[in-house]
Amino acid sequence: MIPLSWKLGALGALLAAVVGVWLYVGHLKREAVQARSEAVAAQTQTKVEQAAMPIVERYHDTQVRIITQAERSAADVQRLPTADTPLDDGFRRGLIGLLNDGAAVPGPVDPGQP
Repeated sequence: MIPLSWKLGALGALLAAVVGVWLYVGHLKREAVQARSEAVAAQTQTKVEQAAMPIVERYHDTQVRIITQAERSAADVQRLPTADTPLDDGFRRGLIGLLNDGAAVPGPVDPGQP
């Protein structure tokens, strides 16, 4: 016959093993819940980034267009004549003709006359 102390010791060891397995299973369940929540957060972050990507690309394209147009406009302004630039001969002769010809300049219009 097995002594009572051995039976109690075996029962204690069995109880300790059951409690240990129960605690370990609880730990695994908590880890699984945490892993699921991290996976959901990662999937949500991925969806947000995928939705934001076209917006970022459109912003970048718009910025490139604005900068390119600004550079073109600045170059156009640099090419404009200044006050020191001589006038084109044909344009200058036309201006002189307009200024010297008094009949070419219309007088004030009377709104009462047809």
